[in-house]
Amino acid sequence: MRLPRELGELFTQWLRVHYPERADRVLHLLREIRGGRLNDPRCGHRMRGEGPYAALLARRAATRRLQSDFWAYTRSVLVLGIFAAGVSRSRHGRR
Repeated sequence: MRLPRELGELFTQWLRVHYPERADRVLHLLREIRGGRLNDPRCGHRMRGEGPYAALLARRAATRRLQSDFWAYTRSVLVLGIFAAGVSRSRHGRR
């Protein structure tokens, strides 16, 4: 998540209004992965975090990507349209 300049303050206000019970936890986690700030302006670091929580999120995202790729692959390989109920075929494709 990228929160440059005034967006950080706007996000904080929005979070406190809409999710007051979670606001402190969310802001704490954002600061934890951003080295104490809501935004990391350094090029190459903006969309990545640092620390154990950032590593956990990266592992979860990688796992999701692998799972998504696996299911997309199996759906493309498995063609169910060739099966028809009540139709039997011999080894050579004849009835």
